[in-house]
Amino acid sequence: MKRVINELIYDTDTANFIMRVILAGETTLWRTDNGNWFLSTATSDYGPEKIEPLTKSGAMNFLILNSEVLFKKYFPDAQLA
Repeated sequence: MKRVINELIYDTDTANFIMRVILAGETTLWRTDNGNWFLSTATSDYGPEKIEPLTKSGAMNFLILNSEVLFKKYFPDAQLA
């Protein structure tokens, strides 16, 4: 799936899959080769899949809440406040 958001193309076919979380729907975290993070979300009612760009902090929050192992892999230099 491709979407243009703020003049950037987000494409799940070319981005790097990071992880998937399944709750009421399916949310997948992606990272582009340019280092941009985004989520794709598919709902359980078969509606259109949505793409949401994330800041670095947004990606950090998503990973720390869902996978400490992947958080440490992608943000090894993260510092405590």
